[in-house]
Amino acid sequence: MFCNLYVGNNDSHAKNLSLYDMPGQGVMLTPFYHLMCTRLYPGLSPEFAFAVGGEVRPGEVRAENLALMARQRGMQPRFLAQQARDMADRVPTAVDQAMREINPALTPASRTLVVQLERVASSTTKKLAARITAAP
Repeated sequence: MFCNLYVGNNDSHAKNLSLYDMPGQGVMLTPFYHLMCTRLYPGLSPEFAFAVGGEVRPGEVRAENLALMARQRGMQPRFLAQQARDMADRVPTAVDQAMREINPALTPASRTLVVQLERVASSTTKKLAARITAAP
């Protein structure tokens, strides 16, 4: 959930996650798919696919919403806040690495889009993480 919020993927339905019952190893998440930054495309919904503590507008999600969601799911709010911080720490490095790896294969127009994605992900991660990990 946090990765999708941070990178601007408002279309992050649970149906985009799959589980695989690997013989002898138990149930595991499959590699993620349908990950994108919907905020880059005009006309797509500005609302997150599901509510975070009653809020669907990513720009309005606060620590109180995260704490409410945690309690609704039987979790400790500080645990979920720590998960949010951990993901916020990882996103910039992951986006930067992905950009470096795909850059040689991109057209100039695609590179422009990737730079926009990096800006959105970086800005959103900083702002949202600061709001949702603040003490409620």
